[in-house]
Amino acid sequence: NMILDQIKADIVKVNNEKKEGVFHYLPFPDRMSRLGELLGGIGKEDYYLLTAGSGVGKSTLMYDFVNNFPKEFLDTYDNIDIKLTVFVNMLEESVKTLTMRAIIGKLSAKGIDLNLRDLQGRRLTPIDDYVISEIIEASESLELERKHYSDKYNVYYSDIGNPFGFYKSVRNYLAKSGKYFDGNNKEVPFSKILKGEVPDYTYKPNNPKELIIVVSDHLKLYSAESGKKWYDTLEYFSQIYCRR
Repeated sequence: NMILDQIKADIVKVNNEKKEGVFHYLPFPDRMSRLGELLGGIGKEDYYLLTAGSGVGKSTLMYDFVNNFPKEFLDTYDNIDIKLTVFVNMLEESVKTLTMRAIIGKLSAKGIDLNLRDLQGRRLTPIDDYVISEIIEASESLELERKHYSDKYNVYYSDIGNPFGFYKSVRNYLAKSGKYFDGNNKEVPFSKILKGEVPDYTYKPNNPKELIIVVSDHLKLYSAESGKKWYDTLEYFSQIYCRR
């Protein structure tokens, strides 16, 4: 049975790689132990849909997933051989707002209580010079963190309003960081894949230890694509783009 043979080969391969310190997924941190027990973490071909009422913290949790979790993981396992690449399509909050929230988090850790409106200048009184200096220090700290983790962890933000546009940006990254092969294991150019000239193909990444995580926040804000109704657009996004 070819399927059973493949399963057995995959299990042995993954287990041997684990003995060498290779990770195949991004585990949830200990502070989310219940979620970790249920799902384990974020791995290749996983597809999670997070739903909840308005204002309960979906975007905050998403930020935790794409920013804090990878850093905590890399700090814990600083000698592992893995690369984490995250694509985030921000349709509810801008990248600027998200960055401000990160600054607020660093200030909060120092006991400085500011909110988003304060950083946006929506307050009657000016911010103390001491706090301004702390804001600048927090901003510089974020940049230093980005450089520190850049060899193993990178995030690419976008605000693309239609599903195909976001899918295309991720697809183009894959085309640059891997190769396509036909049924005879012969390499084929990406242009033929796009034209549908190679129906039976496989993709092999240049770095098999790279884990790519793709996040949309959130689905409701996508616009309908040409020739499709809004619900049909979301269904196609879920069934086709998210599974490719």
